[in-house]
Amino acid sequence: MICPNCSTENAETNQFCVKCGYGLHNNTRFVYSKSSKERGIALILEILPGLFGFYGIGWIYSGKTMTGVILLGVGLLLIFIYGVSAIFTAGSACLCAIPTNMIAVLLSGIFLNSYTKEHTELFGV
Repeated sequence: MICPNCSTENAETNQFCVKCGYGLHNNTRFVYSKSSKERGIALILEILPGLFGFYGIGWIYSGKTMTGVILLGVGLLLIFIYGVSAIFTAGSACLCAIPTNMIAVLLSGIFLNSYTKEHTELFGV
């Protein structure tokens, strides 16, 4: 069977053209759609930079730009506060800063994971 759209030779049993996806029997077009964003990449972009205080990058990737920018600003402010307090406390402020940072990364990752699972139109199933 010859495709009426692109003139490619196709087997008689094919429902769609192998080259252009045109429907050979019902004149429809096969469209493969893949979600535009990957859940794993969003989580990696949130967790890895978050370990160094740069929260929100995964949220920005996920399309929640305002949430991501706010988290990024808070993270940069915390880096500054932790740095100043580490200088004045001879480093003992790290005993508070490091666990606080790990909790913030964990919470942000959990909330981002639930957001990506709720929005299957952006991230797939």
